[in-house]
Amino acid sequence: EISENEKEFRLAMDVPGVKAADIKLQLEGGEGSSRKVIHLSGERKFQRGDTTTESKFKKSITIDNTSVDTSKITANLADGVLVLTAPKKNEKPTSVQAIPITEQPHAHL
Repeated sequence: EISENEKEFRLAMDVPGVKAADIKLQLEGGEGSSRKVIHLSGERKFQRGDTTTESKFKKSITIDNTSVDTSKITANLADGVLVLTAPKKNEKPTSVQAIPITEQPHAHL
């Protein structure tokens, strides 16, 4: 389940029986990239008598780097639910920036 409010994006995922040590969470994307990908994978093992059952999961989520503060993404696992929180950036990105003009004599051109 993905939700959003004015301060953050949140992703909640049911992972019953999985421990934090069995989950791998990575953020992929270069410094100048406008999009980044959160990779989530893990596995759960059940032992019943002599039988071991393994269940694996993998999910990738693309996020807009211009609206999310990727340096502050957090994850918390409690009661079988993993919650990722991605705070929104405070400033609104602009593609146009004004350049001020001064009126002073030029140094030697």
